[in-house]
Amino acid sequence: MRLVAALSLFVCTQLAYAELVLRNGADVIVLFENQSCKISAISDEAVRNGVTDLKAGESILELKKFKMCWIERGGWVFMFYEDGDVGRWEKKDFRKETPA
Repeated sequence: MRLVAALSLFVCTQLAYAELVLRNGADVIVLFENQSCKISAISDEAVRNGVTDLKAGESILELKKFKMCWIERGGWVFMFYEDGDVGRWEKKDFRKETPA
């Protein structure tokens, strides 16, 4: 119960700064449109490949918090996680949210 309460607090706190949010059951993806990617392993590789517009993001997936970087291309959000995982989701499914 404490874990769920702590994660809920984390999500609510992050939403104060979030631009776009996707909710899929208990999973949440938060995209920060005005924060650049700060995961050096990801951003360094991206820059070597000519990509300079990666943004910061965070997810709660299966009750675990992950930092990631993301980029939009062709209506899709491509997510690059700090643990090496990757994902994509249609940007149209994300919604702007404001804290309650």
